[in-house]
Amino acid sequence: MRPAVTDSDTSTSSVFFTWNLRSMMSGQINKAVQSVFKKAGVDIKVTSTSFREAAVTKVHESNPKLSEKLAGLMSHNESTAKKYYLLWEKTKASIEASTKLGKSMRNQDASKKSADESEADVSADFNESETKMRTPWKNEEIRMVKETFNKELKLKTIMLGIVRDKVKNSKQLNGMSPRRVFDRLRKELIK
Repeated sequence: MRPAVTDSDTSTSSVFFTWNLRSMMSGQINKAVQSVFKKAGVDIKVTSTSFREAAVTKVHESNPKLSEKLAGLMSHNESTAKKYYLLWEKTKASIEASTKLGKSMRNQDASKKSADESEADVSADFNESETKMRTPWKNEEIRMVKETFNKELKLKTIMLGIVRDKVKNSKQLNGMSPRRVFDRLRKELIK
């Protein structure tokens, strides 16, 4: 099979081929990638563009000096890539600023956690909630959450740090996302 590939028309720069050695179209590549992830049990839509965006983001984070070379490699306009990356940086900065503002408004004890730990926790929760698909709450799960956080719900003192600790130490809530539980508790307060 190797000679058939190397003897093919060299004017094209195809990387992916069908079983009969024809170049795959973009849609075929995406369907093949999604098929692999579906067979692996991953319910997140992954496309070839997802891989490209992940590569660009990783290079911008780890080695910004290579951004110009990467833009050329990916056939991107460097200024567009920088705008996209700047948007991501603004999102992260907004989360950090919002967290600090919330803590200062509630006069939380700063000695419980250092600022670096708090920012890392918020970023981890943000990334976790972005990547996991949300599923509807089951009545039994809601009951367990309300039972575990009964005191906090009555006092209306729902804070992510407390939720994180209780979820980690609770046998009933073991395996639940602290961010998901926090969001559910906030919804209960609004009712």
